[in-house]
Amino acid sequence: MLAFGPDLVHVPCGANDLFHPEPDFTTIEQTLRRVFELAAGTGAQLTTFTLGKAFVVPKFPDWPDRVRKLNAITRVLAADHDAVLVDMWDHPLNSRPDLLSADRIHFSTSGQAVMAAEVVKGLAAVLNTNQGNIA
Repeated sequence: MLAFGPDLVHVPCGANDLFHPEPDFTTIEQTLRRVFELAAGTGAQLTTFTLGKAFVVPKFPDWPDRVRKLNAITRVLAADHDAVLVDMWDHPLNSRPDLLSADRIHFSTSGQAVMAAEVVKGLAAVLNTNQGNIA
């Protein structure tokens, strides 16, 4: 990753780890921390997002708690690494009946478009803040 010299790196939030019968949140946090550290080591601006609450997995009655725990980890790591964080947990998008795609896991194209717009807004805020720091 370092040799590529990116300006922007998106760090995924580790959602697939939530599908384990008993997620190990300590290991999840350690793994994500290492990913954030490697990405930050490139000097690139980082982006990440939290999971929304519209996605539910009936097999895991504690799913909302799993997502809350992962989102808390993501928020801390984003803050620790000055990442642009798109917080989807309480986003109004969650109330859309057509939010999820046919797999009932991922956002539909309209949901992806909203998330992309939120990333752009977050990046614009960083650019606007940094504009004042340019000599």
